[in-house]
Amino acid sequence: LGYEGEAALEHLLGVVLANLVDQEGVRPRDIVVLTPSRREKSALRTRGTAGRFVLSEEPGEGEILAATIHSFKGLESKVVVLAEIGERHDEDLEQYLYVGASRARAGLIVLAAEPVAARLREMTGASGP
Repeated sequence: LGYEGEAALEHLLGVVLANLVDQEGVRPRDIVVLTPSRREKSALRTRGTAGRFVLSEEPGEGEILAATIHSFKGLESKVVVLAEIGERHDEDLEQYLYVGASRARAGLIVLAAEPVAARLREMTGASGP
């Protein structure tokens, strides 16, 4: 899914998480949000929230684990949300997608800034936002 700007990303992630939990019945502990950037360079992880959800490196009850793609290498989760994939990550896009996507056991959602999202849709033959 594509977005433009940090506020739109935070809103979109909140909607995605709410849909996963409320509509799909996924437990928050079965979701991980992975970003390419360390906490101090990640707007999402610095903010620590997305909609009504708390993003945490050490999640408590009802919170969502948030980590870097690199730090989650070798681990897995039922649902992985790759977020904050922006143009500055274009050079390593395929590596981020491979490492991040291979962490998902049942579901993968990618939140990428436009025009990276457009490039991903083109690469995969997908249509839509």
